[in-house]
Parts: sequence; structure tokens; C-alpha cells
Amino acid sequence: MKSYTIAQLGFDPRTVKGAKRESVTKTPNLEHAARKAKTEARAHEFKLRCKIAGLPQPVREYRFDATGKRHFALDFAWPDEKVGLEESGGIWTGGAHGRGKGIARDQAKQSLAASQGWRVLHVQPKQLNTDSTIALVRKALAP
Repeated sequence: MKSYTIAQLGFDPRTVKGAKRESVTKTPNLEHAARKAKTEARAHEFKLRCKIAGLPQPVREYRFDATGKRHFALDFAWPDEKVGLEESGGIWTGGAHGRGKGIARDQAKQSLAASQGWRVLHVQPKQLNTDSTIALVRKALAP
């Protein structure tokens, strides 16, 4: 199988996890690359929707705790308000969030977040960029 650089696959090497420099080559899993591109596009749209709605900009992949071997991060977070938003994909297709190991990992993450005073909202990918999610975030951020 042919190897491609991260840039040849259409990604900015600075934004791809694990890419150290532009000349890094990866054997492409085009399906994975396409999913990652869709996820990043949804995230960008969500941040834009927050801005348009007059909400504070969320921090993407915010690490709220880095204890032990696992570094827990929230998909979107408003650290000052201790509000997080998790986009849980793959729950209907047998992805990580829908299998035992993934569910146990998600439970550990949610319990730790709750023990530190975080309020975490959960949406499916198709719900992320909707008016109802923006309204939910606005309500969670309200004093």
C-alpha cells in the first residue's frame, strides 16, 4: 500500500494528532481520514454557531484531568463555568461508545468529571449543530 504525507491527505500536519512534521508519512486509512475530516468540520461549525449565538467560545479537546495513565479530555469545554459537551458517536453502529469497554471508559470519565464539579452535556453527532444544542449550552452556561 502506498504511503502519503499528512499534507497529501489534505490535513494540516499541525492539527493532526501524532504528526510531528509535514514529512511524516502514514499509510492511509481513507475511511478514518474521511471520518476525522467530518468530525473537524462539525467542530468548526459548532464553534461558529456558538459565536453567532453570542456564547463564549468553547475549548476543543479540553483536558480537565491528567491523573494516572489516562488523560481525560472533553470534546468541548467552557472551563470557567465548568461546563463540558461530549459528542458521542458510534452508539448505533457498534463504535467505542456502544461497547462494554468504551462504555466503562466513558463512565469513569463522567464520574471523574462530576467529582470535580463539571456538568457535562451529551449529544450525538447529528445533534451537535442544532438550535436545540445551542439552547442547551446557553442554559447550562447561564448563571
